[in-house]
Amino acid sequence: HTHITYVTFSRAAADDGKRRISETLLQALDGRDQDHSHTLPLVEARTLHSCAMKLLDDKRKEEREIDSMDPEPEQNSRIWDEGQLEKFIQSTCEGEINEFMVDARNEIDKRMANSTKPGT
Repeated sequence: HTHITYVTFSRAAADDGKRRISETLLQALDGRDQDHSHTLPLVEARTLHSCAMKLLDDKRKEEREIDSMDPEPEQNSRIWDEGQLEKFIQSTCEGEINEFMVDARNEIDKRMANSTKPGT
């Protein structure tokens, strides 16, 4: 793997996890990589909330064809209230949400039809 993302609940645990994973990877390669042909994977440690915001931000940039170096909203992030976060998620993932809801509704209808058949 070229990229490892470690997700946890606190920043302290994320920092500790990143340090421990990096140390373990270095130890695993110690003595085995004489020609330096192996590169270490990028180790990224995030809180659950930071990971969610990163995924939403990546999606936003992908859909709007924004340069991946654009810092918004992650580097200039602020604490959002529930309404602001909901609006951001809706605007970023509207298509996926609608697709999921249609699929979920179809699955519910199918299960309801099967449960009303005699002998089920």
